[in-house]
Amino acid sequence: MAGRFTMVERGPIRILDLLKILLASVLLSATSPAFGQAGAADSGLSSQAVTDTPKAVTEAPKEQLWALVDRIFRALSPEQRSRSASLSLLTDVKCDVTSPEFLRADAYRKASERLDSDPGLRFGAFYSAGQQVGAASNEPAVGQDGYVELAWDTLRGGYLDSQDQAEAAALRAKRARLQGLIADRRRELKCARHQLSDHFASLRSKLLTLKKELMEPAYQIERRAYFKGWSHLDDLMVSESDLVRLREQLSQLHGKTSARASALEKPLPGPAVFDVDMQAVAARIEADQRDNDIARIERNLRRLDHNERQKRLSFFVRQNIDENNDTSVSLGARFSMPLFTHQSERDEELDLWLNSIDADHEMQDWERVTQARSAYLEVSDQLDQVIQQHYRYSRAYERTRRSIAEHDLSTANADLPLAITRARSLLDAATEMAEAKESLYRNILKVFTAADIAVLPSALKSVSLPDRDNRRRPGQRQVYVWSETFNAHPNRLLLAFLEAKGINRVAVSGGKDIAPMKFQRFIRKAENSGILISVIKGDPRWALRDRHESAVSQIRRAADATGSVHVDVEPHTLDRFDTQSEQLLDGYLGLINRLNSKLEMDQRLTVAVPMHWPLEVYEKLSYKVDATYIMAYGEPRAKHLLKRLKPIIARLPRDRVRLILRASDFSDEWQLEQTLQTLQKRTSVDAVGVHDLADYMKLSGDE
Repeated sequence: MAGRFTMVERGPIRILDLLKILLASVLLSATSPAFGQAGAADSGLSSQAVTDTPKAVTEAPKEQLWALVDRIFRALSPEQRSRSASLSLLTDVKCDVTSPEFLRADAYRKASERLDSDPGLRFGAFYSAGQQVGAASNEPAVGQDGYVELAWDTLRGGYLDSQDQAEAAALRAKRARLQGLIADRRRELKCARHQLSDHFASLRSKLLTLKKELMEPAYQIERRAYFKGWSHLDDLMVSESDLVRLREQLSQLHGKTSARASALEKPLPGPAVFDVDMQAVAARIEADQRDNDIARIERNLRRLDHNERQKRLSFFVRQNIDENNDTSVSLGARFSMPLFTHQSERDEELDLWLNSIDADHEMQDWERVTQARSAYLEVSDQLDQVIQQHYRYSRAYERTRRSIAEHDLSTANADLPLAITRARSLLDAATEMAEAKESLYRNILKVFTAADIAVLPSALKSVSLPDRDNRRRPGQRQVYVWSETFNAHPNRLLLAFLEAKGINRVAVSGGKDIAPMKFQRFIRKAENSGILISVIKGDPRWALRDRHESAVSQIRRAADATGSVHVDVEPHTLDRFDTQSEQLLDGYLGLINRLNSKLEMDQRLTVAVPMHWPLEVYEKLSYKVDATYIMAYGEPRAKHLLKRLKPIIARLPRDRVRLILRASDFSDEWQLEQTLQTLQKRTSVDAVGVHDLADYMKLSGDE
């Protein structure tokens, strides 16, 4: 579609005009669905700014405000960080914590060295002195005996037992070190969560500071307008509540992080978007040698315990000391063993212990994989939220860019209130995007925490987000919803009906009777469900050229609500159409041409037309709008509809044609569906719709 601006001459700027323009902007912020939606994530300001009215702020030149909008725009580039820079948020983690497991490993290693150096040698001595009865004379005699001994214990309590204990201590040292490495990995994942909090808190601080700078002059101008009698107190409270919330949110952020960031001139690119390759995670769990090594150590320790030496064997060299006999040296050995040993039972006990270690190891691997997959569900859900938020952010960014481009093309004709509204929407969208990405990153960390492995860069798949939302998808279903029907049904019921019928496009009346707050909530929930909302605007009198300016203004504001506007003018319903059809249709085409030049590049313009206009009118419309909705009303039979539709469809690009049937023309939903399917097959037009929701619900029995 061609560019949608025109050049206009520059004109003088008056302060009073500026105040009135900004007053209109603030009033728009209280009523516009787009602005109300964007205000969901506000920030904070000092209390003095809410009570004082600096003259420099209230009389801020218009160009200074344009410069502020431009600075916000340039600071919020939708560009993302590189993959490596984004990965650093998850992988470059510093945890200054002393690991107690490594200290235990050192203690076990020292014990192993001590036990390994123990040869089992023992020094023993015995000495006794006292009276004895002589064997021959039966007379008491005084004697003494004893020995000095060097013994070598080899089994229980000796050399081989020390070697077993040294080996066990060495195994425990290895186990403690492996446990330390695993504990460090877990601590790093915890530190990564804190690191993420600090990073995103700093990013939010910068975004909220930018918003504060935008809202301060808007509030001061509205305050002046209130005391001048140009607005009411409730209008003033809208901006005041924004500033109070900004102050509180910034205060809370600065209490949690060291960030004291002012608004920066340089762009604030957000982290890249990642998905997790669960096959790579599962493979890493399976190949995790640390758990295997710990299991092997546990098995060896259990075997050493099982091999506990029950027997004692010592070799000794003894120097005897006996007063009545010659001193002599004797060699000998001592051996002892328990009488009751049940080796088969002990072996059976060992087998049970070893089997339990293997079962524990297998269960741990299964639990790690299962818990990681369960955690991934949150990643998948949050990734969907990030993608949706990306499109909101991109639309807000593009609209702000268009406002700045209009200002660059024609300063006098640029719409400053609309630009301020869009800049605020962009700030809110950027803040919501940061929050969505923070949740995504936290959920990614949960996957690796559940898997009990370090963050694997190779398991993180970069997700490429398109710059624009591709809204021309085949097989679309649309329904018209008028104010009375919309107001009468809860949003929950409306969305449930749309989902049940496979409807992913909704044209909602943009008249003054629509419930504004309900409409805002409906837009948000519908977009979260992947449903495109268009605002219906139309009046047959807009075909008159003196009504074009008013029509363009209304349609342009409606387009900002959802990015899509459906124009339903129908000049053929005017009484004068029979005699002035050519003039009215020329006026209608003139309105469409003007809208084509005024709407933004990312804003969809669709129109509704009947089946009885001259064929050249359809042809002139063909490349001026994103889609032409042909109102095929008054006839339920596909055969008769095809006869009338084919000449019209031949004049229009096939991918920009939508066929709309009227539910009240059919006896039941089956007949409606059969006609829709026949038209789709015979015309190759997949996008169809139904007019309107009330009759459609009645036809399907869901009223």
